[in-house]
Amino acid sequence: MDYERLEQYIYEIDVSTYDILNALTPFYRYTLYQKVKENSRLSDDCDALEWAENIIRMLPRLKKSVLDTFELGPVRP
Repeated sequence: MDYERLEQYIYEIDVSTYDILNALTPFYRYTLYQKVKENSRLSDDCDALEWAENIIRMLPRLKKSVLDTFELGPVRP
């Protein structure tokens, strides 16, 4: 999947959601994207715009405790 295109749609639809997601390291951000895709029952070749809309819709539903478990920055030695 072209995550750049997906993230461009997220940015165009809701900048605040984009900012929240952009704070995550890519690994966790992409994991979250895949989890939303699975929970939304989207196919592997789904439209990126539809996927972005589902991410934006589901992010506020996630409990703060779940979001807090994601690492927000790059790992430093």
